[in-house]
Amino acid sequence: MEPGGDLYKQQADLMKPAYDKLMKAIEEVAVDGKYDYVFDRGSKDYSILYTNAKFDITGPGSEETGAETSDIFNIPRQQTGCSE
Repeated sequence: MEPGGDLYKQQADLMKPAYDKLMKAIEEVAVDGKYDYVFDRGSKDYSILYTNAKFDITGPGSEETGAETSDIFNIPRQQTGCSE
């Protein structure tokens, strides 16, 4: 039972629909409530579960530092129901 083994892959595959449903619900609540950030305080370290796309400075930040951008930065932003 090593990380990345068959058991872990099967567990991830089985849990993916539940995680996707949870993340969609979190995003809907965040958009409806006009939240900019949603944090998970359930673990030792805080995790960000949702961030309003208007705060994504990946592109301008990369250009400012002269860093090379790759296709990972070309992911289209999701449209939310919030006005900016």
